[in-house]
Amino acid sequence: MKKPALVTRMTAMLLLLLMLLPALAACGEDSPALTPGEGANPVLSGNEIDADEYPLLGGIPTLYIDLAGNRSIGELTKEEYVGGSATLVGADAADNLVSVPLEMKGRGNYSWYDMEKKQYAIKFEEKQRVLGMGSARKWVLISNYSDKSFLRNFLTLNLAKDIGMPYTTACRYVNLVVNGEYHGLYLLTEKIEVHADRVDIDTANGDVLMEIDLPGRHYNECDYCIDIDATLPVPMHIRICEPELEDYGEEVMAAAHETATKLTTAMIPGLNRGLGKLSEIIDVQSFVDWYIVNEFVRNGDSAFWTSCYCYIEDGILHMGPVWDYDTCMGNQNNSAYFAPEGFYISEQQRAYWYYRLMRNNDFKALVKERWTELRDAGIFDDMFASIDETAAYIDESIALDNERWPGGPLRTDLRGNKSCYSAEEETQYIKKWVKTRLAWLDKQWYIKH
Repeated sequence: MKKPALVTRMTAMLLLLLMLLPALAACGEDSPALTPGEGANPVLSGNEIDADEYPLLGGIPTLYIDLAGNRSIGELTKEEYVGGSATLVGADAADNLVSVPLEMKGRGNYSWYDMEKKQYAIKFEEKQRVLGMGSARKWVLISNYSDKSFLRNFLTLNLAKDIGMPYTTACRYVNLVVNGEYHGLYLLTEKIEVHADRVDIDTANGDVLMEIDLPGRHYNECDYCIDIDATLPVPMHIRICEPELEDYGEEVMAAAHETATKLTTAMIPGLNRGLGKLSEIIDVQSFVDWYIVNEFVRNGDSAFWTSCYCYIEDGILHMGPVWDYDTCMGNQNNSAYFAPEGFYISEQQRAYWYYRLMRNNDFKALVKERWTELRDAGIFDDMFASIDETAAYIDESIALDNERWPGGPLRTDLRGNKSCYSAEEETQYIKKWVKTRLAWLDKQWYIKH
């Protein structure tokens, strides 16, 4: 009769011990704090939010940022982070974040200096898994002020992800409120950076993240940039994004610069030796997919002007991740890339790699095969079908944004007399443009079975 009583007492003691373990662990000075995304619940405890104090605006996730020291958002610069805290209200309580410490600063080039509605970078004190995206500290708030539909960045990034391009930036729509003032509809995106949940390469052991850019974008100050001009019709400027000198030191940076210079300059003679030899230094699939995405949307910057990312992984050069699409799909009245018919990137000698690659019959055949594969899989049909659904999802938020920034719908600097003046008109414009573009590219690339 004593045995069951003993078992009962032991069971009770065990249960008590299990209940006390979290408190005991917290008392240990050497116990490491779990970081969100590394075993801890990425949502802070007690994540219920007062809907009256923090309403869900426009029916979509809403990000509330309070800047410290009575700093206003108008005081932010691109150079200096300002501290504060953030509360994120998700459509589901599991997505809520409550009073999370962060820093915020301005971001962008043309968009920062010439647009009324600005773009921003935010950096959490600790890594956060935001709205189902990978756990990280750094995020980007894209204003989409150049795009009255607010669709182009979202559609293109998700197209690249659906195609299967590695390290494609994830994104979510949010309404932004700073210091209690509504600031507009934004696209919250992952930052392109070397990170386990972003561009997962090993910069400590020779991998490199780069951007094909213009020297003026970083004020012509770049000790570890690569300029290819001796053999090209138009000079090509490549900036090493990571590794960074302050993190790794001069030895690692010098090695990264040497590796990057060797591979990017080897592209030129490699183009003369055929695809077989070229495939020894480049990842051909990434070059094909990057080209298809960017030629399809006819993005002006993608002719190697800026925001053309590439990376070296295990000694091989890859194209991607893709980035920056607010002026694509006929959103800039430039004769080179405004219309939905015609090639753009492969016709620009500035984008010399693709200018030559698309004159290589083997590479062109791979583009046609991949285009046909993607068309048969319905990838582009799915994208087209998502336009109305996405527009409906953000419709109420666009109305709020237009009320906050009434000059936005009236802007004509990109398309002049070809401008639309509402999100509804712009959405229909995009649908017509995409439909015509698909039909034209099918004539050039689709292989009939």
